Amino acid sequence: MRKQLIKLISAITAGICLFGANTCNSIPNSVITANAADYMDKGEVDGYVYDVWNNNYTGTVEYENSDTNGFTASWEEIHNFAVTKGKSFEKNTVSAYQFRECKVRYDLDITPGGSEYVGVRGWFTHPDTLFNIVEAWGSWRPPGNVDAISTVTVDGTNYDIYRENSNTGFDASNQYKIYWSVARREPLELGKSNHIDGTIDALEHFKAWSSAGLDLGFIYDVQFDLEAYRSSGSAKLNSLDITYDIADESVFGKTVPVRPYEEHDPLPVDIDGKIIKVDFESENDKVGVLGAEASAVISGDRFYSETHSMYITQPSELGEAAFFYELDPYDLPESEDISGSYYQTGARIFNNSKDDVSFEVQLVEYTDEPLTYNLEIKSGSRVCKSGQWTNISDLLFTFSHDVFHKYRVVFIPSAPVDYYVDDFYIASGDPEFCVGIQKFEPDVRGDLNGDGVVNSFDVIECRKAIINSMGVNRIETSGDVNGDFRSNISDLVLLTKYVLNISQEIPLPDDEAVLLLGDHSDSRRDGLRCIYVSSNNYNDDRLRTVFRNDGSFTAEWSNVSYYTCENYEDYTESDKRKSSKDFDINYSADIKAENFMDLVLRGTISQGNRSLRFFIHEGGLDFSELDYYEKTVLDESNFTIVTLNGNEYYMKKDITREDTLTGMTETDIEFFRKGNQIKTNESCHLENSLNLEEVMGYWSDDHETKDQVKRIGMYIDTHASSGYADFNELKFS
Repeated sequence: MRKQLIKLISAITAGICLFGANTCNSIPNSVITANAADYMDKGEVDGYVYDVWNNNYTGTVEYENSDTNGFTASWEEIHNFAVTKGKSFEKNTVSAYQFRECKVRYDLDITPGGSEYVGVRGWFTHPDTLFNIVEAWGSWRPPGNVDAISTVTVDGTNYDIYRENSNTGFDASNQYKIYWSVARREPLELGKSNHIDGTIDALEHFKAWSSAGLDLGFIYDVQFDLEAYRSSGSAKLNSLDITYDIADESVFGKTVPVRPYEEHDPLPVDIDGKIIKVDFESENDKVGVLGAEASAVISGDRFYSETHSMYITQPSELGEAAFFYELDPYDLPESEDISGSYYQTGARIFNNSKDDVSFEVQLVEYTDEPLTYNLEIKSGSRVCKSGQWTNISDLLFTFSHDVFHKYRVVFIPSAPVDYYVDDFYIASGDPEFCVGIQKFEPDVRGDLNGDGVVNSFDVIECRKAIINSMGVNRIETSGDVNGDFRSNISDLVLLTKYVLNISQEIPLPDDEAVLLLGDHSDSRRDGLRCIYVSSNNYNDDRLRTVFRNDGSFTAEWSNVSYYTCENYEDYTESDKRKSSKDFDINYSADIKAENFMDLVLRGTISQGNRSLRFFIHEGGLDFSELDYYEKTVLDESNFTIVTLNGNEYYMKKDITREDTLTGMTETDIEFFRKGNQIKTNESCHLENSLNLEEVMGYWSDDHETKDQVKRIGMYIDTHASSGYADFNELKFS
């Protein structure tokens, strides 16, 4: 049984908190965490929590708690600094609409040196929102260049109300809203001691925000806040008193949302990281099927383990039948570590139709009445082959533990199909259980049928896999024994010898191979040899790439709108750069493709303040019947015929241009090999040997300045295509 290990895509949110986007301390785990390079100090004193944050340890910061819930603080030549002190609440328990009172009384002496501001800040959850009530500021009035949406007068002071979105620089799932109430006052005097005191009625600001159409959530914390940016200064909070009164139900605005799931302790995590396991040996009210007139029954006709599975059917004219598991957020244990928001899911599926069908797995957020899908997050997809069990395993998804929404994990077929589901699971996505990338790392090497032992039944499975793979795929796992991601006679020989006790073990190949599914980037050879795969398809086995330590690779793609793959050596940041004369390029490959394809050797060479980008087109296909190269070089007046390693190429040299920012002059040279080597939907063998010094001869006659190769690689570009590129050799030496 092969253990498929998924690369943990660590979208770990760093605490990049530029002034105006606010700071990162005391932020709920579901929103953002601080950068590991930042200084953080937090604790609790006399029932008040405090947080001190200094971005990148820049400058000098001193902080000390004092009597009457106060503190003293000083900062010198900092980049971004904040200190907060106040009250916190259990997450998602107290709605802002339930407050009958929320007041912050303070007495502060502050000597600002520039862009400081003080007031109240805190967090709402559901929706995640940072809020600020600014009482005073120095040289900069927050939130900057943002238009006010409303105003409010509280205790005789006029405030402007603003709403903006965070700008963390990360993906949209990490964005949050920011609400501001900023007092209309004169700024603080810089370089002098300023005394300010008073009572901030936070509840009146909550009401004003609600009246302005801003959604309030559950209170995570309410704290006195002091923030500074690129300045030096000091402050003494002489006293702080926060009082509040909370009702059982909403006092104003919206009603408190209902939790669709009953609160309970999370399920335990077993030794393999599994949290939820469904074997379909009995009825389970959390599993079901989606689709008009689709049906699902527990069946003993076919199963992967034990004696039963779920059989799902759908009349072909009515669309696809999707299996789902109703996910109770309380079932999944949370972690203080950011990796605690990652989980894995999978199942065994038997495709009962005559055609291969792809299944896409999604985490779906929905509401019952009316049935509305609010959010669909793709976890990955797998092709389930006709007439056999497929292990859909280790598909990673993120989960925010928002207990006010309903969720389903859904397996959606790409076409109408009858199928069986067995051994569904959800597991922890912590690195302990989710490490690296797909590798040949079987639980029992040679156990192809997954029964835990290696015997003659595995030999039968290996023979079937070899027959099924002949002339179809270049990458196979079903009959792979030696770890090269192929199903061939060498696997059968190794397995047969082991079963007959002729050999005592099944050796792995000397050259380690890894299997990448979907979009990926990886490196070998101390990071110099790299591979990059892109098709906007995460964890999708329609895109499979085997990357080997010797630099060779196999790429396989099926029915994708576009696909690019580059195997290259990167010397941009390396002290191991070489001159072009030291690079001999050798490759040998078998290639097959439909529709558009372009196979290009490309790279960048620098020579002082000059650089060359070269593109050597070794072959390609176009959408039309017209030959790719004939179409490209139809007007031969734009090209010169040259020779590289005895082969003729059409050469086009672009006009040298200057980059005004870097001062570099850049030139592009393209070479198109005469006599296209690739034919539509035919397996073609390509090989060549080139020396970069020949390429340099068409660019520069200056041999006194030493040129250096910054990057060199083989690039594949396809559109609306299926095919493979099997490189048994690719060397840049």
